Amino acid sequence: MHSAIHGGRARPTATFILTLTLASLSSAAALAQQGGTAEEKSTEQKIQELSEDLRTRGVELDELHSNIEKHKDRSAAAMMDKELSNRRASYRRDVSELVTLVLNAEDAGATVADGRSLAEHVLQVEAAKMREKLTELSAVTLRLVDVSMSGSAEEIEAARKSLSTEIPRASRLIEYLDDNIDARAQL
Repeated sequence: MHSAIHGGRARPTATFILTLTLASLSSAAALAQQGGTAEEKSTEQKIQELSEDLRTRGVELDELHSNIEKHKDRSAAAMMDKELSNRRASYRRDVSELVTLVLNAEDAGATVADGRSLAEHVLQVEAAKMREKLTELSAVTLRLVDVSMSGSAEEIEAARKSLSTEIPRASRLIEYLDDNIDARAQL
């Protein structure tokens, strides 16, 4: 290296490095100026992709629910019900993500009317389904309470066992409904 400096080869190498550095800095500055537009576009693109995915998954959830209702008496219905529950939880998380993306995009000045309208629609539909399910769970829970107070020893044991699963289920549903209400208020 010492001989390269004294031999005069350092000047062309330093010039080359300086040229590369300046070129990369000007490219970085240009990208920084365009960064806002690219970020908005990617957020809008994320909203569009998530909206399409949610539409498709909503239809799939409805189909799965109708299959479970048709075949409630089969042993596979319990497994399908668990699968439906898992898919609905994932769906709710993605709806929440869509709401966040829409709000952030609107704060940044982007127009995301399709994402907003889909989020509002999905939240309203889900809220109605959750209220209906809560009504059903309330009726089941009250029947179980009645049985646990006045049934035979076997009925009381079965009712209490069922209550131990139905009450946490209702509690989770109330939490989901509360999150839904909060998300609708944000929009």
